[in-house]
Amino acid sequence: MTVLVTGAIGFIGAHLTRQLALAGHRVIATGRQPMPPHELLKYAQYVAADLTQTAQLAALPQQIDAVIHVAALASDNKTWTDFEMHNVQTTRILAEKYCHVPYFILLSSSSVYNFSSGIPQRETDALESSANSHYGRSKYLSEQALLQTLAPAQHRLILRPRAVYGIGDRLLLPRLLQMVRGSFFMSPGSMNVYTDLTHVQHITRTILQYLSQPTLFHDVILNIADFESYHLATIAIELLQTLYARPLYHLPLLLSPLRLLANMQITDRLTPLALQSVTQTSLLDTSRWRAVVPPDTNLHLYNMLLEWQRWLRGYDPTDPARAIQLYLAKAREAPWRVML
Repeated sequence: MTVLVTGAIGFIGAHLTRQLALAGHRVIATGRQPMPPHELLKYAQYVAADLTQTAQLAALPQQIDAVIHVAALASDNKTWTDFEMHNVQTTRILAEKYCHVPYFILLSSSSVYNFSSGIPQRETDALESSANSHYGRSKYLSEQALLQTLAPAQHRLILRPRAVYGIGDRLLLPRLLQMVRGSFFMSPGSMNVYTDLTHVQHITRTILQYLSQPTLFHDVILNIADFESYHLATIAIELLQTLYARPLYHLPLLLSPLRLLANMQITDRLTPLALQSVTQTSLLDTSRWRAVVPPDTNLHLYNMLLEWQRWLRGYDPTDPARAIQLYLAKAREAPWRVML
């Protein structure tokens, strides 16, 4: 099967590109960078294209069997115009361009939900008004753009993961690293909340099964996450102590001044959405997904701790700013160099 993967240079897109190729598919990877990582070319043909530029879409092939649309703008502080252009419009244009293709898979987000109730969110709980950020609203409208494009014979799947992690993660672990100062883990509030997380391999397993057995999937939209939820403070401390190979002392910071600073948007690192993500219980009802793709219980954050430690061996976190720069530089090559 010939598969087009958008956002192939990103964390999730890179993992998908490699796993699809290893499963025997011909992969055409696309991204905005003129030149891809060298390792990518071992797994895929690369086409450079900015999906927000209509003229550049002509470079994308027509004769393919599946589209996996991963590319998206994910940020806490961009304008609605930015999100609408990068997420909603590009999905609509791709859906129209590839309405003849047998499979179209959209990687959405759990940000379409409002988690304020504290109860697990079902697929039917998402509404445009329920999203509590420009990003979440844009992902919901991206889903609608795909669903409203006429393509009667097309198999469609929309996945809503929660906080995707794995070797090479460029969001979850870097945010935690920013909270370490010396021997202290300085968290926003107590982080005494529960959250779902999604191992990147759950996404690749689900997509591979969908491409081979689409008739097993009776629902177009599926929540996807690890088989159990996590107590955020506990897992954060255990992860960081494993990486640093030494004890860390948890020092919760007062939330009221942090909320004030977040609302002032002085820095990209502290925004209302980032603060909410670590101070609010965020759970998904994944029963529909589990009925089709029984989760691999080995794909669990606790099982990742030693693997993360091995991957980061020789990594010196004593200078926080330098440590995060080194981590992100290494993360860009991770999906190609680390076998999961």
